[in-house]
Amino acid sequence: MDEWISKKDLLAETRISYGQLYRWKREGLIPENWFVKRAVPSGQETYLPREMILNRISFILKYKDKHPLSELHQMLSPDSESRHYKTTALIRLPGMLRPIMQISALTNARDFNHGQALCALIGANILTACDMTDEQLRFIMKSILEWQQEKHIFSSSDGRIAILRSQKHMIPIYVQPDADIMVAEGTDLIFELRIDDIQKMHNKQLNKLFEDLT
Repeated sequence: MDEWISKKDLLAETRISYGQLYRWKREGLIPENWFVKRAVPSGQETYLPREMILNRISFILKYKDKHPLSELHQMLSPDSESRHYKTTALIRLPGMLRPIMQISALTNARDFNHGQALCALIGANILTACDMTDEQLRFIMKSILEWQQEKHIFSSSDGRIAILRSQKHMIPIYVQPDADIMVAEGTDLIFELRIDDIQKMHNKQLNKLFEDLT
């Protein structure tokens, strides 16, 4: 349960009220699917993903008096076009040079929106597990960018991104929730990352960059 925090402990740790928490939920600042009921000896308790909710509440408290609700919605949206990050800031993060170069070549972007920045961070993750050419990396970055633009895959906590290797080919795939990956003989699964883990790993980094630019 270390990855989860009970509603009671959350209110005590953040010093917000029950009313504030559920008002932000009603306003859409905190996703409803973060509130998960679990059985406890006394009945049921509501739990939330610890790191994500603590980061979210910290962000809301910092900016709620500086921006109207509509702007906060945009700032917190996982695929918001309103959030932009300078490449000079992103490139300081480990392993980001090659993914940023490929995404810049594909999009002609000087600054990255939130989806593009997450795509670059995924690229950095992939490069830690897989050796590949710039051409292979460009194909993978192009595929993930298209998935985000067309299907908004980062807006959900479900699904996985995986990389298959068949001889000299690198094949990116998006795997639907609860689906198994079955590969043919001669094809290897060399990388797999859950969308939920992407958000846990990288939204904190991007929030910090965004706050530094705000």
